[in-house]
Amino acid sequence: MFDAPFRDRETVAMELDAAHASVGRAQLMFLQLVAAADRFETWRNSGARDTAHWLGMRYGISQWKARRWIAAAHALEALPRIS
Repeated sequence: MFDAPFRDRETVAMELDAAHASVGRAQLMFLQLVAAADRFETWRNSGARDTAHWLGMRYGISQWKARRWIAAAHALEALPRIS
């Protein structure tokens, strides 16, 4: 939590906007790392079958969700304006 009190609606809205932008940057970095992990086959020697299995084991997510992350990560490589 923030120690500073939020004095008005405008300040809260501006802080929300800043936090949202920060989350977006973090998500982009995460997806870029997912694509790199897939390219480098980071899952090898971990007991996983593939990147989706490795992400599932590592982050406790379903393989369906992991496959969506991988697909989005690779799609963003070809969509620089969206990134």
